[in-house]
Amino acid sequence: MAVATLGGLLISAASLVVAILQMFPVVRRSRVNVTAAAAALGDDIRDQWLGEAGARSIRDKAILPVTWTVAASEVADREQPAHPWAAVGRGRLDGDFDTAAAEIATEYRRVGNGRLVILGQPGVGKTVIAMLLTVGLLPNRSSEANHPPPSRGNPVPVLLSASSWDPICEPFDDWIVRTVALSHFNGETTVPRQLLDERLLLPVVDGLDEIPESARRTAVHRINRAIDTNRPIVVTCRTAEFEDVIRGGAPVLHRSPVIQVMPVSPADAVDYLRRVVDDPNREGWQRIYDTVRHAPDSPLAEALSTPLMLSILVAVYGDARAHPEELLDAATYHSRHTIEDHLLDHAITARFAGPGAGRYRCDAEQATRWLTFLATYLHRHRERDLAWWRMSERLLPQLAVPAIGLLLGLVLMVVGALVARPLIVLSTGKEDIESALGIGASTGGAFAVLFLLIWYAVPTRLPGRLSWSPSGSWRRVRRSLLVGFAVLIMPGAAVLVAVLATLPLVDNWTYVAVYTATASGVLVAAAGCVLGIGLAADAWLSAPPERSTQPSPAGFLRHDRRSALVGAAAAALAVAATIPPLELVSTLLGDWIAHAVAANAGVGPRPDGVKVLDPSSQLDPSDWVSRVSAAVVPGVAVGLLVLLTRAWPRFLVARAYLAVRGQLPWRLPAFLAEARARGLLRESGGMYQFHHARLQERLASRPAAEAPQVSPASAPEPLPWSHRRRKALLAASTALIILVAATATILDAPPRVTPIRLQPPTIVNASSYFREVGLSRDGSVLAVARDDVLDVWHLDLEAGYGRYAGVRLPESFPDVVQAVAVSSSGDRIAVATETGLSPRRGRHQHQAVEHSGGKGARIRTER
Repeated sequence: MAVATLGGLLISAASLVVAILQMFPVVRRSRVNVTAAAAALGDDIRDQWLGEAGARSIRDKAILPVTWTVAASEVADREQPAHPWAAVGRGRLDGDFDTAAAEIATEYRRVGNGRLVILGQPGVGKTVIAMLLTVGLLPNRSSEANHPPPSRGNPVPVLLSASSWDPICEPFDDWIVRTVALSHFNGETTVPRQLLDERLLLPVVDGLDEIPESARRTAVHRINRAIDTNRPIVVTCRTAEFEDVIRGGAPVLHRSPVIQVMPVSPADAVDYLRRVVDDPNREGWQRIYDTVRHAPDSPLAEALSTPLMLSILVAVYGDARAHPEELLDAATYHSRHTIEDHLLDHAITARFAGPGAGRYRCDAEQATRWLTFLATYLHRHRERDLAWWRMSERLLPQLAVPAIGLLLGLVLMVVGALVARPLIVLSTGKEDIESALGIGASTGGAFAVLFLLIWYAVPTRLPGRLSWSPSGSWRRVRRSLLVGFAVLIMPGAAVLVAVLATLPLVDNWTYVAVYTATASGVLVAAAGCVLGIGLAADAWLSAPPERSTQPSPAGFLRHDRRSALVGAAAAALAVAATIPPLELVSTLLGDWIAHAVAANAGVGPRPDGVKVLDPSSQLDPSDWVSRVSAAVVPGVAVGLLVLLTRAWPRFLVARAYLAVRGQLPWRLPAFLAEARARGLLRESGGMYQFHHARLQERLASRPAAEAPQVSPASAPEPLPWSHRRRKALLAASTALIILVAATATILDAPPRVTPIRLQPPTIVNASSYFREVGLSRDGSVLAVARDDVLDVWHLDLEAGYGRYAGVRLPESFPDVVQAVAVSSSGDRIAVATETGLSPRRGRHQHQAVEHSGGKGARIRTER
């Protein structure tokens, strides 16, 4: 039970990791070359959005012409600088992607302060314009030799989705730093903060309307305070939502010109359809063309006035066998919204009807069900970014994690028993199934408890990346050593308090008790060093990056998987390699310190045989199975601790659970990549988004009978993991450890031993040989057989005194005593003897002794 108790206490200590991690923040004091970092970030951003343009099939084709005009004066600042747009009144983008990107960048650079607000109705192409502007402002450093380096007058544009910003709780600059750090710097904010402080970042905030309505006015206020008078910014928003914010009392964006993106003209729409549809001269398409041209106020013409609906129309009816003329049925499609809803409802079916664009195959019905589930999930959390690392804490119900932990514990129990069985046979030379099952049960149970504690105690980490850098290595290692030491010292102190508080209940203060408490403290400190070494091995391979990377969901998943596995393996190997020498040193040192403390504590002389810490046992080569187990098992435990704190293992658990329920596919990453390749999803900052918010809103608003049910566990968390909640967890875990330690100390304590002083004392020093001893059941009579005397004592356990009532055996009693038994009440004593003629002719003889209070005795012999 002592082993199980110690294992339980060490496992409980894992729940304190998260609270203690917050106590040792890493402060990076070094500064990077911000110009080089900004240039590298610009290259990554350019590659990112060029890849996204290629995935949307707009890179190598002529884009839909985009026109704009200067917006109404009530939504623009009257103090905005003069700009040619104000005189011309209109602008137009046309041609291929690269040409349009260069044109919009040229027009933007003519704005003196670098501020611009882009408005438009849903689906009109605001995000595409923001993408074109971002790419156009970034030079192609591989082909442009004389490009200027990033500077305050030439900042790096970063396209940010406003849906991830909560302006009520987070300042504008902090959100920029956090978002750029998550997308490009593995969550490390040092470099993005320096770039922002040096004014080397140009925020392009896409979708201000995607912020909840109650927070939009606060968002405008925070932006105005952050940009002050000389910082550039670009903001896109739906026209109606922006006008509502301004009319609601929010200030206009300081000194920012506002342009309104116009709907696609009928002529441009028809030209686009003629270029992309199969057999554009069919009669059905001709009727579509005529309606769009000659009836611009018709429901069909209004619906097809945005690039979004034109692209979906081509996907749904572009096949030569389709009949687009059905959209002209005024009875069925009587308004613009009915046509748009019809196209959105058939978008997934149309995209998954053709041959696969990737390696994942599924039918349109499955894709619709899975995408509807994801849209409902994002809608309930008021988000547009599908971050795979957040799914485990939001989509797993409360009972799923314990069930999964128990299931994995059972599997590990079976595996542990199967592995332990041959090791026990090899070590002892005999079969011991009971011990093997005990080892398997302990291993599986400990893993299940460890799984649950770490899952609930440690918040979900951001995706990591395997990296090493000599810069800051000592700081990371030192922090991990302190964390590991504190993780076990804090619960160790709690255990010591519990033991000291309960020791008087089970035993007196003795030399052995003081020795054991001191030696246990030394071992806990050594275990803290071991854990710190394991955490340091993981931290050593997780250096904060100083150079940006191109973000992608698949890349985040791949890098985090590699980082998690390598980090866990490094931690396990470091712990397993450190334990043998550290165990020897700590045993020798602990034995010496414990004896020194106990000898000076005034608890009596040192008894023989005190071997709580036995240094000689550490050098015994015959017990190699125990030595290997003592190194491997903690190594595996620390490796699991490190692994379970990462995002990838938790995502695996959530993915398996959702796949079993049929809510998402088993190969979820492959399905999401396929949906992106088919034009239903897009990538933004290393996360997936629906190609357009209209598609997400339409899927999420399906009738309850059609939409899949999302677990109630997916409701938004009222509060994120805060420092206060971690302190509460720390206090609760410490109290639990104290309770477990106190209970285990009481239950595992040996029976209390009461010394009895026997009278007369000369009897115990007699030279005759003690042969047998008997004690009554109630402990009131003690009988000791010697050569010719049967010594009897009446014991008073409360007083610790034994009154002598000796019975001398007759001289004619030469037999050897074989056994002595005392009756329950102590009034009869039986002595079994054997005569010693020869083994074959021996005779058994029983002597029954009756006595009363030591006043006399009568012996009866039976043969």
